[in-house]
Amino acid sequence: MVLSGCTSSGVNTAEDRYEGYIFNCINEYGLHSRSNIIDKANRVYVFYAGSNLVDVFFSRGDVGDFTARSPDYEGLLYCGGVVNKDFDIYQIKYAKSSKDLFRRPGFEVGAVNANTCGLAKVRWYTLNGGKLEYKDEKRFDCWK
Repeated sequence: MVLSGCTSSGVNTAEDRYEGYIFNCINEYGLHSRSNIIDKANRVYVFYAGSNLVDVFFSRGDVGDFTARSPDYEGLLYCGGVVNKDFDIYQIKYAKSSKDLFRRPGFEVGAVNANTCGLAKVRWYTLNGGKLEYKDEKRFDCWK
């Protein structure tokens, strides 16, 4: 997996810290897996609320939060991190597995949980050929 080929473009490129979080997740994933599942991803969703926790979710096709769910939708990878001085990743796992590829103790909930329903927001990006493009942001409905 070569991150140097990844670039950013789109509507919201000025100092988009969330794009940096996405790239950090890609890099950390590369340290814990030899699989190239990121190559299948063409959508990225970043969830955050009023805390310093951020969830990043990679998928193939639209999950259904911004547009209709893609008939070929496939959840691929979850990455959880905490925003301190940097973006410190505490968990990486495949979307279809309960087994963690990487987990740092002390973090039991992510950005979206029962306490953040109605407060959490989600940002939507497309990922094509190593190019990340911001599409939209909205409040995330946990109860859908």
